[in-house]
Amino acid sequence: MDDGGGEAVPKRQDAKTDGELIALLREDPAEGLRQAMARYIGLVYTVTAGKLPSGEDVEECVSDVFLRFFEQRYLLDPEKGSLKAYLCTMAKRAAVDRFRKLKNRQTDSLEELEEGDRPPAAEDDVAADAERRETQERLIAAIRGLGTPDSEIMIRKYYLGQPTKQIARDVGLRPNTVDKRAARAREKLRHELGDDFYE
Repeated sequence: MDDGGGEAVPKRQDAKTDGELIALLREDPAEGLRQAMARYIGLVYTVTAGKLPSGEDVEECVSDVFLRFFEQRYLLDPEKGSLKAYLCTMAKRAAVDRFRKLKNRQTDSLEELEEGDRPPAAEDDVAADAERRETQERLIAAIRGLGTPDSEIMIRKYYLGQPTKQIARDVGLRPNTVDKRAARAREKLRHELGDDFYE
């Protein structure tokens, strides 16, 4: 039930083929992006999570991948390969690039350590990274479980960083309704995930 803030615009039928999804991305970019993320965000997250050390890095990388994918929508050609393969390649490259930048920064930091200082034990890092990835996987699953339009609002707001007014325009709701639904969704996620929910 909406808080008197307008009704959601009926969603188009889900694209069944890559060609249909590409056409939708060009004809109705917001809906095309929503469907692409709903279909492939799990794949992109899995690929990037396997190559990056923290949940925050994974989130930023996933966002970057879908933004690039969206910007390149007019270059997509289903005859040159599937969207799944295309996104998988984009995710791998984005994750490798980000990891290299992180590694370079880490090397610079290590060189600045004073004599006698030691970086955290490698085994502790591995365990912490595995725990963060598990937490983020639970978060992604919980967001997708919110259903529409709440899952779309959360993805747009916290993964793509879109402003409320843009989200409201694209999903067919008033800005105050978007904010209310986002706040309720955050509370629901916090209740479901407890301390695992990120701020």
